[in-house]
Amino acid sequence: MKPTRQEESPKLLARMMGSTRYAILLAVFGIFVGSVSLLISSTFEMIIAVWETLAGSRDVGDVELRIVLIEVVDTVLVATVLYMIAIGLYQLFVDSSISLPSWLQTRSLNDLELRLAGMSVTVVAVIFVTVALESHGNTNILGFGLATAAIIVALSLFIYIEGKHGSHEDH
Repeated sequence: MKPTRQEESPKLLARMMGSTRYAILLAVFGIFVGSVSLLISSTFEMIIAVWETLAGSRDVGDVELRIVLIEVVDTVLVATVLYMIAIGLYQLFVDSSISLPSWLQTRSLNDLELRLAGMSVTVVAVIFVTVALESHGNTNILGFGLATAAIIVALSLFIYIEGKHGSHEDH
């Protein structure tokens, strides 16, 4: 006996909804391209900074050189976390059977939230270090430091709570 139109409708809708998970490939691709772009640009920045130092146009002890190097390393870390998020989204929505090392496995959206929050703590800290180095002790950065500390405390609390309680839940 042939299924009726009413019986086929829920199956069709279920197949359509199941297929929409592939729309996340747009985000995966965009995040991956962003990650690679950051890696390429930071590599060029590092090469230029080292070249200028070797050529003598920058002093090895120059504060500006330290700032550039710290910011380049920060950019590489951001790119790495974006790469991990792209892989995590792909693993969660498209193919959970891809072979990945255990430290790169993503079990839930909570894992991705924690990676992003951790990256945010690092970025905020690097911004503060950069401002502190650029100030040369000439400006009062206490207010900025306190604001930075408040952001880091809030994100750290989020990471602690989510890491402790969110690990048992799949979002």
